[in-house]
Amino acid sequence: MRNKLFALLAILICSGCIEQTADELDVVEPAVDQQEVFGRLCWRPVRAVLETLECVQSEDAACAADGYAPGFVKLHNGIDTNTVISGPEYWAGAFQLIDIDLDINHVARVSRDEISLRYVETVTFITGDVFYQHEHALITVDEDCKMTLWDQYGDNAEQKAIDDKVIEILGGVPQP
Repeated sequence: MRNKLFALLAILICSGCIEQTADELDVVEPAVDQQEVFGRLCWRPVRAVLETLECVQSEDAACAADGYAPGFVKLHNGIDTNTVISGPEYWAGAFQLIDIDLDINHVARVSRDEISLRYVETVTFITGDVFYQHEHALITVDEDCKMTLWDQYGDNAEQKAIDDKVIEILGGVPQP
């Protein structure tokens, strides 16, 4: 009975994680000097990623761009999406077409420089069309807490629908 109560309590506590801020979701920092133990690394990758995602959701192009390292790579189901985030211009252009909202239902630090993020992404286009993506991403950061790799897994049909809509708005022809 006691184990069932603890399990129920854990579920109730976790269900509140969706509404928590980057501060509340981050892992506890050890009391040791990071330079002495590990050398140079991002000490708070969860916070760094969540703060960048908050910038994206609030459509702050400069802030969003600052969270990405040069040479950033985005994979969808193991395939390079060739997403080039070249600075605030990328996000300023994206924000003219879409609004992004992330409903995060799981976040965890899984290694020194990697976090796991599970979420539902709502993409609303300027046309009023709304698309949903159910994804899980493994995100790697560098020693400056900038994202170097976004390795997401999700439904290919959901991703293609969004890609096709972007191409339609920009006047191109969707790929098969």
